Amino acid sequence: MSTVRSEVNVKPEVLTFNELKVDIERGEIKIPKFQRGFVWEIDKTARLLDSILRRYPIGSFVFWETNERLRSVRNIGNIKLPDAPSDRKISYILDGQQRLTSIYASLIGAKLDQDHDFTTIYYNFAAKDDEPIIVASTEGLDSSLLIPFYELISNRITELIKKYPSCPTDQIEDVTVQLHSYSFPVIKLKDASLDVATEIFTRINTGGVPLDPFDILVAKTFIEGQFDLEEKTAEIQSNLEKAGYTTISNYTVVQAFAACVIKDIRTKSILNIPREVFLEYWEKFKRSFEFSIDYFRDYFRIKVSRLLPYPGLLIPFTYFFYLHPDRPSHLQGRQLQDYFWRVILTKRFSSSLETKINSDLKEVILPIINDTSNISYKEPVDITKEFLNNNSWFNAGNAFIKGILCIYAAQNPLSFENNSDVNLRNDWLAKRNSVNYHHFFPQAFLKKQGFSDWPINHVANITLVDDYLNKRVIRAQAPSDYVSEFAKHNEKLMEALRTHLIGDITEFGIETNNYELFINKRLQMIEDELKKRLLLRPNFDRLDNPDSNYEIHFEG
Repeated sequence: MSTVRSEVNVKPEVLTFNELKVDIERGEIKIPKFQRGFVWEIDKTARLLDSILRRYPIGSFVFWETNERLRSVRNIGNIKLPDAPSDRKISYILDGQQRLTSIYASLIGAKLDQDHDFTTIYYNFAAKDDEPIIVASTEGLDSSLLIPFYELISNRITELIKKYPSCPTDQIEDVTVQLHSYSFPVIKLKDASLDVATEIFTRINTGGVPLDPFDILVAKTFIEGQFDLEEKTAEIQSNLEKAGYTTISNYTVVQAFAACVIKDIRTKSILNIPREVFLEYWEKFKRSFEFSIDYFRDYFRIKVSRLLPYPGLLIPFTYFFYLHPDRPSHLQGRQLQDYFWRVILTKRFSSSLETKINSDLKEVILPIINDTSNISYKEPVDITKEFLNNNSWFNAGNAFIKGILCIYAAQNPLSFENNSDVNLRNDWLAKRNSVNYHHFFPQAFLKKQGFSDWPINHVANITLVDDYLNKRVIRAQAPSDYVSEFAKHNEKLMEALRTHLIGDITEFGIETNNYELFINKRLQMIEDELKKRLLLRPNFDRLDNPDSNYEIHFEG
């Protein structure tokens, strides 16, 4: 991004209420989309107008005046306004959007939504010196001495005097003259580049509401008729929806692009990528990104994005396929899988995502691409039953738990009723009580046995089933009862149970409704599955001692 230089043309000006209104309604003042939306409450707008009438300073507006047409803009208050004539410059608001929206909406008496009705702002002619002149609540006030603020600007003095005879004539004249003569200080940044404008905007807003870097990029990278980042990501999102990956943000897509082209996903670095780079490398990146989605679906069998522990995992995998467009070799596949599970088991991406992915691109993914046989990790994984048990509280939003659910989903779970495939959907996997999640030992059954929430909501007690089976058939029955019922008409029930990492019903304590035995056996199955997926280092990673007799015991 360019730095702000002394030759930038900054010009202070003043604009009246009417001049602001005219410029807005000609389409010459717009909001760049990287600005946040309008968030002020009506009361705050009333206080602003009160300050104006008291001649208190309210700060300057900062406009970027340019011939450039940004791809992503909004109108003031999202009110329908015309586009600026092609021969006129546009002033994009860099600072003062909330104030300017409040002022314009008040001038025209706009009704933006049910919480933002600007016809309800009044001038109170009965206000005493220590009371607000402008009010947004008329409770307890004399309505005959109130005039809607927008009428003070839009109506002639003679019309106001005739319409509101109880209000003092001299005060009506004073107020309207004061409003029409009031001048707002405006600082115009003239003909600067978009880089300079966004740099200034960023500096102005330091410490405020975080900017949306994706929207800044949409504005910065737009090339008329050649490249539109908003349209490009929409294409990818359309393909993601078809693949069941509907929870991947546009910014994750952009971070994956940055990983491929500059090997750096820090926001400040991404905002420095020239738009010509987006134009040149986007299509190659898109193929790599969508290949990584296919790889997650096919190799890891993660069919829906709600199960993906960290959406950020798509970034290093996209980088791999960008530099290695062929399918991974057997060793590379094993190393990628090992990396995937190490990220999950160490909760690596739970903090400092940008720093850690930048490091992983260089220290893990690039060596895998170069067929390095041994990757050095700084943090060991722990797959002891004690560790798995201590992290087993079922929370559908927890990355570690999602990893366990990925293991369940990778078995291609079958219905207990008829061995059909279990249908997994993002909207069925959003919360702990969603319909895809079934407590094999039902919650109501265990509570009758005296168990508390902690052991009941153990991830080893969770199976992935269809909503019909979960809510209408199994309900609160004892496992011994509903499993025996399924066995009567499903000759392949044992096969279906195995796809849920559940073995022999006697050995797993199902026949006797032995919950502790079931959890211990299933936790062992989870550990075994993890061992298959990791390239374990016995003197580095933490594994159960072969002689260990660690078992889980619950009170209940």
